[in-house]
Amino acid sequence: MAVSGFVALTLTPAMCGVLLKHTQPPTRGFFAWFNRQVDALTRGFGHAVTFVIRRMLVAFVILAVLVYTIIHLFEVLPTSFVPNEDQGYVMAAIIMPDAASLNRTQAVSERVDAIFKNIPGVDTRTQLTGYSLLDSGFKTNAGTFFVTLKPFDERYSSAKQARAEKRPRRVDQPEQRSGDGPGRLVIPVAPPAIPGIGTTGGFEFWIQDIGAGEPARLDEITRQFLAKARQHPELTGLSSTFRATTQQLSADVDREKASLLGVPVTDVYSAIQAQFGSLTVSQYNEFSRSGG
Repeated sequence: MAVSGFVALTLTPAMCGVLLKHTQPPTRGFFAWFNRQVDALTRGFGHAVTFVIRRMLVAFVILAVLVYTIIHLFEVLPTSFVPNEDQGYVMAAIIMPDAASLNRTQAVSERVDAIFKNIPGVDTRTQLTGYSLLDSGFKTNAGTFFVTLKPFDERYSSAKQARAEKRPRRVDQPEQRSGDGPGRLVIPVAPPAIPGIGTTGGFEFWIQDIGAGEPARLDEITRQFLAKARQHPELTGLSSTFRATTQQLSADVDREKASLLGVPVTDVYSAIQAQFGSLTVSQYNEFSRSGG
C-alpha cells in the first residue's frame, strides 16, 4: 500500500503530464457519441443525488432496508469457505458397540434402510454392512449407506416442497429413529463440498499422544474432548473412530510346520493381511491415473 500510494502521488501525475495532451473533443463519430453518453450519465447522477438530498427520510429508509437485507443474508446463507450444498446424494455411517456382531449391524442397517425408504425425495439406497465410511476399515460393527436423491427439478419444483425435502432434514431422520439401545450411532455424513478432496464433508481433528500414555487414557481424553465439543450448537455429527476397548486377535504362526508343508511364512502373513485388512495385488492405468 505504501508503494502504491507513493507511485500514485509522484510518478503517475508526472507520466500523465507527459503522455496526455489537451486536444479538442471530437464532434462526430463514436467518441463524440461516447462523450455525450458520459455527460448524460453524469447529469442523471447529479439529479439523483439532488433527489436523495431533498428526500433524506426516504434515503434513510432505503438504507435501513438494505442493511437489514444484508444482515439477513449473512444469517441465512452458509458462511464457510466451501459451504456444503445439496449435491443430489447423502451418506450415513453406522457405528455399533465394539462387540457387536455383523448380524446385529445388519439388523440396524435394515431399520435405517426402511427409514430412508419412507423419506420424501429419496430415490435409491446402497447399503454396505461391515464397511466403515469414517476410516475406510472393514469392521463387523460398522455400516455405510449411500443414498441417491431424486432429480433437482422434482425436489425443488416449489418453495414448499423444497423446504419439506431439503437435505439436512432427510439426513437427520435415521439418526433419531433407528433405535437399538445405547452405544449405537447413526451419523449423517455430508459429501465433500469439492469432489475428490476427502471422503466426507466437514473437518477432521486429530488428538495425538506424544508421550508414553496408555490407550485407555487417550480414549478418556478423546471422550472428554467430544463431550465439550458437543456443547457447541454449531457442531453436529461428532464422533471418533478410536476405541481403546476394541477386541484384538493374536495369531501365533507355527513356522516349523509351515516349513515342513513347504509354505513360506511370508505367504501366511500375506493371507492374514488380505483376510483382515487389505492387500495390493497390482497397479493399473486408467484415464492417465494409476490405481491399485
